Amino acid sequence: MYNLIKMPTGIYKHLFQCGFQKGHIGYKAMLGKKHTFEARKKMGDSKRGVVFSEERKRNHKEAMNRPEVRMKMRLSHLGVKLSKEHRRKLSEARKGKPNSNKGKKGFWSHTKESRQKMSLVHRGKRNEMYGKRGDKNPNWRGGVRTINLLIRESLEYFIWRASVFERDGFTCQHCGQKGGKLHADHINPFMIIITKNNINIMEQALKCEELWDIDNGRTLCIDCHKKTDTYSGGVFKYLSINNQWRQ
Repeated sequence: MYNLIKMPTGIYKHLFQCGFQKGHIGYKAMLGKKHTFEARKKMGDSKRGVVFSEERKRNHKEAMNRPEVRMKMRLSHLGVKLSKEHRRKLSEARKGKPNSNKGKKGFWSHTKESRQKMSLVHRGKRNEMYGKRGDKNPNWRGGVRTINLLIRESLEYFIWRASVFERDGFTCQHCGQKGGKLHADHINPFMIIITKNNINIMEQALKCEELWDIDNGRTLCIDCHKKTDTYSGGVFKYLSINNQWRQ
């Protein structure tokens, strides 16, 4: 049986923001304890079908929008790993229910209103990256991107690319797709060659034979190229894991 806790007498005005007020000690009876399954079921049944007033809904919304409340909620869940049983229950609860984000990916899974809000939050001085250029930006890699673009936009790179396509008969070397949108990919990654040879200017790039070696190139379709470890930004992760630029 539950121990009865003496509650303060008199009329108290309930303040949604405050929860328990001075003198309300009833919650301490369950501190560090857990309700039984039957007790939780009874509490759940008592709340089922209850329609809250507009005033209570408004107060709840205002409380949830307060920064300190949202931060407390975030910190309370930070680093918490859900048990397999909990994940299984969440999965079962979602079965048979329509998913509003089905078929949508990334940014476009949000509503138009949400995208506009996200855009405004990251615009101008609200963005921590605002005004940070060159070596002041944490993504700065010592000017590698600049020489990267200079090489890829050069005539020599265009000739190397065309030579790789012609040798492979404009056919993807992985899936066999012929024609369409194709990429000329460096087998020994482009960024590794630049970093290993300390190429900072175009004159150094033109003298690097490895960079223009056709045998180091292969024709890939876009889908096959995306599956490689060095596609786009993945090359930097590849570099950090393999340390190949030091070889």
